[in-house]
Amino acid sequence: MKHLFTLLLLILTVKAGAQSLPAYLSPKPFSKFISRESNIIINNGFRVNPLSMSDNCLIVSGSISGRIEVKLYLSDDGETVIAEPVKRFTEGETVTVSYSGGIRGEEGDTMKPFSYSFTITPLKERIILTEEQKQMFAQSRGKVIDE
Repeated sequence: MKHLFTLLLLILTVKAGAQSLPAYLSPKPFSKFISRESNIIINNGFRVNPLSMSDNCLIVSGSISGRIEVKLYLSDDGETVIAEPVKRFTEGETVTVSYSGGIRGEEGDTMKPFSYSFTITPLKERIILTEEQKQMFAQSRGKVIDE
């Protein structure tokens, strides 16, 4: 019985420390090979009060480039926050996004603080495949690519 109580206490402690991420994030947490030109997209499922948005509530930092300034925009749907980096990410770096709070919904909802990371592609430029290369790649994977 003592072991069961200890196990239950441990589970509750771990759950209490787990962070709650927004309903939608892009890039997804721990994703790799993300484009250097990517934006950060956040949607928590409620209409955002645009007056509550501040560029300072989201801290974006790269393992190589350091702090990355972003401009926040509200999408036409009124629910999606887009963070557009002022400069491109550096190839191969890990980007950490930390939100400390401040964005509120029109109905009083709040987005809980969160932090996550993703990794930028190590390639400096996109690889553009010819049609022949696309077909060879598709055949090697057992499917055909349609335009």
